Amino acid sequence: MKQAELTPCALCGKGLLHDNHLDFYRVTVERHIVNGRAVQRQHGLELMLGNHFLAAVMGPDEDMTVELPGTKTANICFDCAVEYRVVQLPEALNKEGDE
Repeated sequence: MKQAELTPCALCGKGLLHDNHLDFYRVTVERHIVNGRAVQRQHGLELMLGNHFLAAVMGPDEDMTVELPGTKTANICFDCAVEYRVVQLPEALNKEGDE
């Protein structure tokens, strides 16, 4: 990261290293909306075929969501990451990938 990207913590407004930790989190948040028609079509195909795996292969592979404008990236200091439980996200994502 370049110096210009080292912005203060988005939650507390303090410098990223104010808590004497050398690590911090850089978080990107995307906002999505569900494509209701695509979900409805896929669900109907699942009901017709009786198997969601088969429907996933046989279906048109449409996007089930659409990203809304306004993706944000922010730096979060270690203290705020602990307080707001951001530190648990990587572990939760790893568990999700194991399933």
